[in-house]
Amino acid sequence: MKDNLMFENTDYRIFFEFIKNYSGRGFANIDNQDQSIIRLNRILSRRRQFFYIADLLKFKILYTSPQILDIFGVSPENYDLSHNFRVSHPLDIERRSRVRVKVIESGQELFIRKSGNKIISSSFRMKNITGVYSDIFMQSYLFYCNSPIETVYILMVHTPITLLLKKFKRGYYQWYAGNDLNNFRYPDEELLLSGSALSERELEVLSYIHKGLSSREIGERLCLSSHTVNTHRRNILKKYGKSSIGEVVYDLESIGII
Repeated sequence: MKDNLMFENTDYRIFFEFIKNYSGRGFANIDNQDQSIIRLNRILSRRRQFFYIADLLKFKILYTSPQILDIFGVSPENYDLSHNFRVSHPLDIERRSRVRVKVIESGQELFIRKSGNKIISSSFRMKNITGVYSDIFMQSYLFYCNSPIETVYILMVHTPITLLLKKFKRGYYQWYAGNDLNNFRYPDEELLLSGSALSERELEVLSYIHKGLSSREIGERLCLSSHTVNTHRRNILKKYGKSSIGEVVYDLESIGII
């Protein structure tokens, strides 16, 4: 029976089916020849996505889908939680670290509460199989589970979105952290445009402001005039509806963006 096209393009029920089918065994000994896994991987191949499931408390990956080989050139059995840092763009490393801390903190909160789930998503530039940096949209679904062991799992979906960002004339997808399952779906136009409208250049300017540099110093670092840097500052304030660039920096720092 053919899968519904809308289901394949936008719906993540397939991941909740995966959780339902394999959480009872702690996501151990998953066989790629199982019919449910074959169906899941067929859909992921069409979407050009891959995912992994990990025990967040043990920092241990339990299963990685085979599509990672086509995207990163890494076999599933050789993939570990440090890989994404090793292939991240140098300018994204610090932000990645902050997001990782947020993920860990969220997992600890779920474990202490002994219930619930959380979605955390953002995008990063990562080196793909061709050695070129491309935008990867990363969606984390964290959930508490008490059987067969008590822990918090993270299901992480990776989707290349460079072409989508160019189509939408979009720079940088900011961040989402919350419980709205509507934000855990295939990254369509509506979802991508729901983030910050910051361009990569604006993000660079903000990162340097966060480090205490003046407009002149930022201009020297980025080979821009002070006037251009100040124009970026005004555009950032307009996008966030703030009167002070310090307020923007504080807000983005608090959620792990800079």
